[in-house]
Amino acid sequence: MRFPGDVICNEEEALPGAGVFVEDGKILASVLGEVVRKQGRVSLHMKKRIVFAKHGYIVYGMVKAVLEDRAIVDILLSRRRKERTYITPQDAIIHISQIKPSFVEDIHNELSVGDIVKAKIASLYPALSLSIKEKEFGVVLAYCSNCRTLMERIGPSLLLCPYCRRRETRKLTKDYRNIKNMINLWFI
Repeated sequence: MRFPGDVICNEEEALPGAGVFVEDGKILASVLGEVVRKQGRVSLHMKKRIVFAKHGYIVYGMVKAVLEDRAIVDILLSRRRKERTYITPQDAIIHISQIKPSFVEDIHNELSVGDIVKAKIASLYPALSLSIKEKEFGVVLAYCSNCRTLMERIGPSLLLCPYCRRRETRKLTKDYRNIKNMINLWFI
């Protein structure tokens, strides 16, 4: 698997084909994919498409930081029309007002560092903003903030750590920790 910017070969070894470009005598990958060599040409066959973020896309991301009024999320993956695609690597923000339709007093009761969230892109300007207000969006995998063990759901928004028995709350999706979600997310 080659990533954009990876060196494939020298320009003397092959002619550039689809999914590559030439720079300083080297053929570099311009897309995510597998190298294909045919008839003296080198190209990349895209396994998954890399796309730019657009309003309304559904994305999965990991919470990197939780501040007073927002969480910073590292986008991992995008889902559009039942097709998994990689989105250009970037951070996004979930503002406290985009967590629930009702008032959220403390964002730390809804999101925690390391949580995997399913969200919808709410806006692109001035910063990439996500929303988890709707029922289908929220935390799909949560880890105990004490011992980092994957937590089990025991209520609509209540979680229990099977290791240290700590209880925490989150804004959970209805299918939290569903094996189908985890397979779709991790085994691409």
